[in-house]
Amino acid sequence: MKIGILTNLQQEEQIGTAKEIVAGCAKITHVNDVMIFHNGDNNGEDFKSPVLDAYTLWSYSGQLIFFSALDIEHLLNIPKNIIYYYYADLDTTYEPLKLLMNKSKISVVTCNKDKHKSLKRTLGSNLRINLYENIDQILEHIT
Repeated sequence: MKIGILTNLQQEEQIGTAKEIVAGCAKITHVNDVMIFHNGDNNGEDFKSPVLDAYTLWSYSGQLIFFSALDIEHLLNIPKNIIYYYYADLDTTYEPLKLLMNKSKISVVTCNKDKHKSLKRTLGSNLRINLYENIDQILEHIT
């Protein structure tokens, strides 16, 4: 199984979370590949995993975790077999219409109770928002 992470390498929180996901994947025996896809300049950050430009997503298939709702439109134009997971905790933008319009194609995951409560309050039962205790639980669910 392959896990991809789309991150902005200029955002410290995203870098930290991506590293946490890579470390979590190392504990899961059936995860063969973990790849970091970036949509900003590569600052030479060491993830102990391949770091690729986001344009290479066009040849990727597998699970993909992303941190910004602004990426939804671009991601869904990729004609590959990708299962999308939107990790909402780090997103400073709020795009409820993009989430609702694509609810059958994207799973929303969070570890933050306040973020979960906020999303549930505004989106109601129109979109399933999965709340987990930590990154490891999210990885357990998606693998």
